[in-house]
Amino acid sequence: MVLFDGAIAIITGAADGMGLQLALQLVNTSDLALIDLSQEKLDAALLQCHHINPNATISTHICDVANKIHTRDLPRAVVKNHTCANRNILLFNNAGIGGGTSLVTSSEEDFDRVFNIDWGGVYNITRAFLPLMMVAPAAHVINTSSICGFYANIGYLKPNVSYSAAKFAVRGFTLGLLADFKLNAPHIKASCVMPGWIGTGLIDSSQKAVSNSMNTIIASRRSNGLRLRKRIAALQADRDSETVALGELGLLEKLGDIDLTQYSDEQMVQMSTLMGPGFRAMALTSAKDAATIILKGVAKDEWSILVGKDAHALYKLVKEDEALLYEDATVVPDFFDFSTWAMNRGGKKKSRL
Repeated sequence: MVLFDGAIAIITGAADGMGLQLALQLVNTSDLALIDLSQEKLDAALLQCHHINPNATISTHICDVANKIHTRDLPRAVVKNHTCANRNILLFNNAGIGGGTSLVTSSEEDFDRVFNIDWGGVYNITRAFLPLMMVAPAAHVINTSSICGFYANIGYLKPNVSYSAAKFAVRGFTLGLLADFKLNAPHIKASCVMPGWIGTGLIDSSQKAVSNSMNTIIASRRSNGLRLRKRIAALQADRDSETVALGELGLLEKLGDIDLTQYSDEQMVQMSTLMGPGFRAMALTSAKDAATIILKGVAKDEWSILVGKDAHALYKLVKEDEALLYEDATVVPDFFDFSTWAMNRGGKKKSRL
């Protein structure tokens, strides 16, 4: 077990969400190297950390984790700001964005951006800091995947391809490291964090990373909404079993069969603006609680850390009957209404269609 006391905690995505909460909970025990894209947000995080512990040793670093060259410079910056000799290393690969939902309809730029941050960032940072961890007394790599790293859907006819592929890769990478480190670097441990719906700034950071204008976002949502409605109508006409079952449950309109042309541009802008705060406020688990769960798991050397009741319930379903989840959309019709599903079904196995 890597002791937190006196360690150096290196955290990506540290200016908000789980990354910030990890920093706030470690500031009394560890040096902090906080990594993010926004100096303004990093400065705000630094103030919060120093409010808790004015004497803490904290450095901030601007870095795009998807940029391999930039990540290679980070260890030198950390060594410059922290005394690293005979210090344990905690490496939290936490940075991530959403988007790149479809291989067919998403732009290649958006698709690649999500994959390169969510998977490439984990690899780049781990590779960059490996030499520092190799000479440390002990080290622990904590990689944030997602429940989308063991179930690739977020609901009926809601593809999530780039994000899911990246999170599956993070999980596979981390589990592969268990044997690698046991053989080649036994003083280094690895943990894979599998969060459910956590109250973070994921939506806000995702929209900024894609950098589309609001007009482009509105046009895309209307186009996707029309495509979804047409596809649902076609499936209903074909008497598709999943679609019929969802219709009988009264879920189709809630799951996306809504005519977005009835909303004005102003209303669409308002809806888009509220998505970020809504994602944070309505989440099943707060970022603070998530950070607490993660740190408890790391302290126990857990290789898999499930975060949230939804993560535990969905993981149970995957183990019981993974095929059913892909064959029957009524099992988990909407990831963002998973709390209702979890309370009503409790992870109970159901029959196939």
